[in-house]
Amino acid sequence: MWGCRKHWFMVPKAIRDRVWEAYRVGQEDDWQPSREYLLAAKDAVIAVANKEGIDPDTSVYDCFLASLEER
Repeated sequence: MWGCRKHWFMVPKAIRDRVWEAYRVGQEDDWQPSREYLLAAKDAVIAVANKEGIDPDTSVYDCFLASLEER
C-alpha cells in the first residue's frame, strides 16, 4: 500500500486503482518503478496534500521521473 492507512484512504479511488495497476513487486528493492507508477503515486501525494491544505512535496517522484527521461 502506498502511504499509511489514513493517507491511502484520502486518495481518490481512481488514483488508488492506478497506483495498484502500475505497482510491480520488487520495485521498492531494485529502485526501478515504472513511469506509470511514479505518475500515479505523485498524483496520490498531490491529492492528499490538497485535502490537507498543504503544498505537495513531489520532489522524490520528480527526481525519479527526471532520471527516466535521461535514459
